[in-house]
Amino acid sequence: MSGSSMVYVYKSLKSPRRWLYLAVKDAFAVVPGGLLDAFGAPSFVMAFDLNRHARLPKITPEQLRQALSDKGYLSHRVPFG
Repeated sequence: MSGSSMVYVYKSLKSPRRWLYLAVKDAFAVVPGGLLDAFGAPSFVMAFDLNRHARLPKITPEQLRQALSDKGYLSHRVPFG
């Protein structure tokens, strides 16, 4: 894959281990309302180019790329340990 594949990362203020990855910055309209309500107000953490990151916490770059391509977002809960 060539070019930039930017990912925008938000943390949940309700659940400290829940993260929201978006393909477009602040594009919360793609996230189902119930999921966004459970997530709470998203707090922007960072942006990164997925093509330059081979390691992510508890998810593969391929899984993230597929979710962003299919839905425009990924809600991810990092388990303890």
